[in-house]
Amino acid sequence: LATAMQAVAGDSNGGQAEAPPKAIPVPTIPSQAGSNGLRATPSIPSISTQVDSDSADEDIDLEGQDETSVSAEEEVPNVSPPGFDDRIWPWPQTEPLEGRELRRKLREAMESAKSGDTQETERRLDAIGPQLGDNLDLLFHVGVLLKKLNRDVALRQMLEAARRLHPDDKHVATALTSLGM
Repeated sequence: LATAMQAVAGDSNGGQAEAPPKAIPVPTIPSQAGSNGLRATPSIPSISTQVDSDSADEDIDLEGQDETSVSAEEEVPNVSPPGFDDRIWPWPQTEPLEGRELRRKLREAMESAKSGDTQETERRLDAIGPQLGDNLDLLFHVGVLLKKLNRDVALRQMLEAARRLHPDDKHVATALTSLGM
């Protein structure tokens, strides 16, 4: 019976009593709690808002203004490229040319680009640019000329504006895909 009880109890040393396990010392943690039992919040250093009058910018008057009085609209400036809020072309628009005349002049600019005459291409493109009007079907061709003239910033702004203003237009989609955007 003793052997059966030892087997059930897990005693495998033949009935002799085991030595009690050695106690593992528990490290003591210094108390950082306050009198209420919670940890104290570290103090935050104060920052002086005083500015040396010799180095202060006299144009800025911050007295009487509270940081929280600035609205979110004032904090975030308009990030649209200047002058591209409601137009796609890099040029301010004037009276648009008639379709046939516009295409003829654009073809001439493309031919001068093909022949390698950069100055003539710039002159022709800058002459017809302000007269492009709403001809989104010319977006790709104008983009090709801008790319050949290394006007990468103007090209990128034009394509981004076209995407923003005419997201569903097939000519815009073609220009975006073909010109690498």
